[in-house]
Amino acid sequence: MHIVTKNPPKHMRSFRLATEINENLDFVCKSFGVTVNSYLVSEVGKAVVRDCLILKAQNSSDKTLDALAAMLGAVIEQNEKLEKIE
Repeated sequence: MHIVTKNPPKHMRSFRLATEINENLDFVCKSFGVTVNSYLVSEVGKAVVRDCLILKAQNSSDKTLDALAAMLGAVIEQNEKLEKIE
């Protein structure tokens, strides 16, 4: 049985580089022996993964703090009710 796997779709992006950056990019790619496309895809991938992890961690921390604040609010509310009963 032969299973055919399909490559995920690729998305085209374009941007402009200043001449100095472009020259430096060419120099780096030639020095590393890689194509400009492979270098850019790799470096953009690293930056996106790094930033995404930071944002997800920050979002998780915010949710944890919100849950903690809600829990403390409920405890304070219960204490106030108990003080009124006594």
